[in-house]
Amino acid sequence: MMSDRKRILRALAYIEENLTERIRVGDIADEACVSMFHFSRMFNRLVGHSPYDYLMRRRLSEAAKALQQTDSKIIEIAYDYCFASPETFSRAFKRMFHCQPQEYRKAGVLDSRLLLHPVNEELIEFMESADLPAPRKIHMDSEPVLFHAGMVHVCHDPKSENWLHDVRQRIAWYASQKHEKIVIMLSLDDTGKDTSLVSVVGSLECETNNSQRFPYGRTWISEGQYAEFAPIRFKDIPVVRDYVLQVWNQRVNQRHRNLTELLLVRLYESQLDKKETTVISYMISWSEMEQ
Repeated sequence: MMSDRKRILRALAYIEENLTERIRVGDIADEACVSMFHFSRMFNRLVGHSPYDYLMRRRLSEAAKALQQTDSKIIEIAYDYCFASPETFSRAFKRMFHCQPQEYRKAGVLDSRLLLHPVNEELIEFMESADLPAPRKIHMDSEPVLFHAGMVHVCHDPKSENWLHDVRQRIAWYASQKHEKIVIMLSLDDTGKDTSLVSVVGSLECETNNSQRFPYGRTWISEGQYAEFAPIRFKDIPVVRDYVLQVWNQRVNQRHRNLTELLLVRLYESQLDKKETTVISYMISWSEMEQ
């Protein structure tokens, strides 16, 4: 007998194969070999979206990439992704991205974090767990972050093992300098049209005995409202980011002029020599909530 997870993975693969075909939710349920009623409940529980909402957001996300990466006319993109008319496409696009397709194309910046990417098995497994992190809305004051000159880099995929390993090494360096409060800042690299992120690993303890020994720079945490998900384990950073960006952020449908992500890490004194870390929170900017 097919498990719920296998049914959903089969349904997701069917959706990806048919984003440009006129399929219905009933067709997807048939592919999963389950009734429409049970399929909708199962899909919502394991994916975090209704089947119809997921299908529409996947189509709109691919359409958004086509707007930025091709010269195709908007009307062609609308029909390619099965929208009945350019007007229908524009209304749906504005609901998801808070701007018209032509405005999105003109902006010339594609922040892939705001798109809905294909849900993978790791996220489904995470959604099945009983301890999904609940967000807490907090206010962050503008706060200086001190960083070593070698602690800034462009990362194309912060979900990769290489990025996580790199961040762990950078945290270990700050631990060797006896810093206890460390922040990882992720923001869009707006110097080009790709989807790269700038990753800055720095310390919230700006006044240190070592500040004159190394070439430090200084940046600032942007003041504003943030959604805090805590506590999370270091190894769970990639899947928690996936959950927040692909499920929670899509659900609340908030507007982002400049999406900011923060990981606040506290190194306790007993851990400094062992270079072990405890991630106390993952935060994402939370502003202009869409009611």
